[in-house]
Amino acid sequence: MGASHVAGLSEVAATAGSDTVYVGIPGWVATKDNLADAARKLGSLVPTEKDVIVIDLFSNSAYMGTNDSGLPCRAVKGFFDSWYHMVLDLQAAPRSVFEKIIWDAAPIFRAGHSLFISRFALCSFHIHGSLSL
Repeated sequence: MGASHVAGLSEVAATAGSDTVYVGIPGWVATKDNLADAARKLGSLVPTEKDVIVIDLFSNSAYMGTNDSGLPCRAVKGFFDSWYHMVLDLQAAPRSVFEKIIWDAAPIFRAGHSLFISRFALCSFHIHGSLSL
């Protein structure tokens, strides 16, 4: 679940023999509404102990391009190819962006499933019981 980068993870897992379901959306950004929608979808799942849910919270959010004024800007959708592109120099998003994403993702963490939160293997953990956020 996440942006188009998750497709690569899904392909690697499938090549290794796993059954995968890719539900990424190109250009997906971890907004409060998108995270709430993801939490609803996760809440409706009944995974087995062997299932792993991969969520890429930080693609298209962890880094930004630079506009002509030197300010951070998000990826822009190409007019001709409909792909998302970064303009000018890449820069890391401010810490506040990461904090907001983690805060807004609390409903996902509360779902209690085994999660692999990715920005190409940023961290992984298993949540037991409730998590107070």
